[in-house]
Amino acid sequence: MIRSTTYSFFIVCAGFFLTGCFREVVRDPKSLADSPDDDIVVTTKDGFSYSLSEGDYYIVSDTLGHDVITGKGKRCQPGSSQWTGFEGDIPLSTIDKVTVSESTPWLFVTASSILILVGFVLLLGPHGKDG
Repeated sequence: MIRSTTYSFFIVCAGFFLTGCFREVVRDPKSLADSPDDDIVVTTKDGFSYSLSEGDYYIVSDTLGHDVITGKGKRCQPGSSQWTGFEGDIPLSTIDKVTVSESTPWLFVTASSILILVGFVLLLGPHGKDG
C-alpha cells in the first residue's frame, strides 16, 4: 500500500511540475540570425503558420535586397490543422510573429526533484512493509 501511494504521488508531482517547464517566447525575426539553433514557428500577417526546425532555415537577402527566411519545414493554412511540406522563402516584412519554445528553470528543479524522489523510493522501497 505504501509503495503504490508513493508511486502515485511521484506521478502526480511529475505531471504537475512538468507543465511549467517550457514557455513560448516571441522573438524579433531579425534576431533569428543570431540563434539559428532553435526550432521556430513563424506566423505571417495573412494567417499562415510555418514550423522550421533548427538548421533548416537561415536569413538571406533575396534578389530585390529584401531580407527573407529561407528554408524547409511544414506549413499550415489559416483555419486548418493539417501541416503540409514547405520549402521556400518567407519575407521578413510579412511576418507577424516568431515564437520559440524554451526551457525554464523549473525544468532543472523538476529533474532534480524527480531524481531525489526516485532515489528515496529505491532506497526505502524494498525495506518497507508489504501490504
